[in-house]
Amino acid sequence: MTAAEVLYNRIRLAPVLDGFWTASTVSSERNLLRLIGWTIHPCDQPARFFLEMNRAPMSFERYSTHAALAARLNLHHCYSFAAVAPFDRLLSGPVEFRGSYAFPDPHRNAGSFFWPSGRPGLPDPARRERVHGTQEESSFDLIGCTIAEKIEQLLRYRFHKTLQELGPVLDWGCGCGRVARFLFPRLKQPHGIDIDADNIDWCRSNLAGNFQVVSLDPPTRLPSGHFDLTYGISIFTHLSALDQVRWLEELARLTAPGGYVLATVHGYTSWLLNDPGLDAYVKWEREGILDAGENSDLQGMVPDPTRYRSMFHTPAYIRRVWQDWFEVLDIIPGWAASNQDLVILKSRRPM
Repeated sequence: MTAAEVLYNRIRLAPVLDGFWTASTVSSERNLLRLIGWTIHPCDQPARFFLEMNRAPMSFERYSTHAALAARLNLHHCYSFAAVAPFDRLLSGPVEFRGSYAFPDPHRNAGSFFWPSGRPGLPDPARRERVHGTQEESSFDLIGCTIAEKIEQLLRYRFHKTLQELGPVLDWGCGCGRVARFLFPRLKQPHGIDIDADNIDWCRSNLAGNFQVVSLDPPTRLPSGHFDLTYGISIFTHLSALDQVRWLEELARLTAPGGYVLATVHGYTSWLLNDPGLDAYVKWEREGILDAGENSDLQGMVPDPTRYRSMFHTPAYIRRVWQDWFEVLDIIPGWAASNQDLVILKSRRPM
């Protein structure tokens, strides 16, 4: 291994040096809820891993070496797990999973949320795969519920706002309602837009809200200065640099004075999990944005699928470029599904 490769390996592992865990699927059996996932121990060192569900300890059915992940990442202490906890099937809300290392830590950031009783209107497998990358039901619900809950928490603890206080809210790139199924019932004026007409038709038939098909090329027909909050989950991850500029301009037009935009991007954590390689990394760090090629998930569903890309952003690029349209308040690593970073933007429109 060359010196450059050694340095690159150290850099790309930075997101997991303090420990990393993620949930993959959830299932129920009688009165047990089973969580399956994987974890990387802090600094690749031995440690105990604890899981809690609603602040109560979970019991491990399996905790074994994840050999494939360890080989891919050039690490040792990678493990897969299956953990269970009793639950009441009559729960009226979601359960919360927390993970920590060395000792249980009730103050550690929440990892995942899941609604054991499910939500109405589960999309069919083909629609789930276009949005989620897999047809697996519980992971679709796990990610959708987690993002909805974390949006609510972010508003409450960071901006002292509740979902019920907000006026119009826009799900930019709503797909088949992965997040909207959990978030829209709590909103007064929910709106969803997407370039996938088939998914919009499904949302109109199954979810409450105002849904519109939009072109990949803005502007939209939506009114200016209208939305208190817009969220876009894995949208900038698929837009070319030029299309991103056009949509930043459009989002700035749509956002109300004092309003917020929450958008996820592929950052350093996503790079670790996908790893396009040393040469691509050098180019990415130099330019701040990298087009890793065409993404085929929407093949056959949009007029020009070649414009649906796989994009990576550095935080420095976002702060430097996106400030032309928004105040960049924060960038939270690995916020969405322990993968994509969350960018928190605030409108520059005068109040």
